[in-house]
This record gives sequence, C-alpha cells and structure tokens, in this order.
Amino acid sequence: MFLHLPIYLDSIGTILISAVLGPIYGMVPSLLSNLVLGMMGDVYAFYYLPVGMLLGALNGWLWKFCFYFQIVDS
Repeated sequence: MFLHLPIYLDSIGTILISAVLGPIYGMVPSLLSNLVLGMMGDVYAFYYLPVGMLLGALNGWLWKFCFYFQIVDS
C-alpha cells in the first residue's frame, strides 16, 4: 500500500529527536535509517541522506535557539 506522500515517515522521528535532544543528535536517526535502507537494497536512500541530516540539524537549531526562548519566556 503506497500513499505517494512527498515525505518520508522517518522525518517525523528526526524532527522529534532533534527537538528533544538538539541538532547533533537530530541527525542520527536520518543517518541510521538511510544507511540501513541503502544496505538493504534501496540505493536511492543514500541520495536522501544529506537532506535528512540537514533537516535534523536545522530543526534542532530552530528548537534550540528560537522556539525554546518563546516557550520559556511565556
């Protein structure tokens, strides 16, 4: 069953981990999932590896520096 969504569902885990643990640890779920998928036969997963890591880093940075201060200050 394919839903043909333009996102990967592992992005939800990447966003959650980066919001909770920060930008460095936010890159790890994407790195691990794309490496495992790439080794299991989906060679195109390697192309999305930098995109997922950038998503985790930027989301963790935004949570750390932007949204955190709005939550704490209110």
